[in-house]
Amino acid sequence: MGNNAQFGAAVAVLIEHNGKILLCRRSTDRNHGANEWEAGVTGGIESGETPEQSALREVKEETQLDVTLIAPFNTFHFYRGSERVEHVGISFWATSESDNVTIDSHEHSEYRWATPEEALEIIEQPWLQDEIRKFLDFKSRYRL
Repeated sequence: MGNNAQFGAAVAVLIEHNGKILLCRRSTDRNHGANEWEAGVTGGIESGETPEQSALREVKEETQLDVTLIAPFNTFHFYRGSERVEHVGISFWATSESDNVTIDSHEHSEYRWATPEEALEIIEQPWLQDEIRKFLDFKSRYRL
């Protein structure tokens, strides 16, 4: 790769409330994954942020929820947008005491809470279905 190579770091936050997970449909004007359902929220890590700080900021910006980060449960790699900028990321499991979501309409067009089994039926992307399965496996082994 030359000097003009771009590389990004991202977070994904799967948010759980009373056994259900938050699904958000990406806005149609997004340059990556437009109109697709995602489990929780995603976003880039900004300069000077830790992944945990980024995860909490993204959740607040996109949902207005206050969450507790439980643990990272997965890492991922993808190429974003038409520019195909390479990214690596960390997926976090978070919990929320509230299910009162206020979505940022620039990021998402709608949301719903679903059981993980329902989410596997709603989510169409195989890589994201795998992410939900990894979350379920991690959660089954995690000791609170």
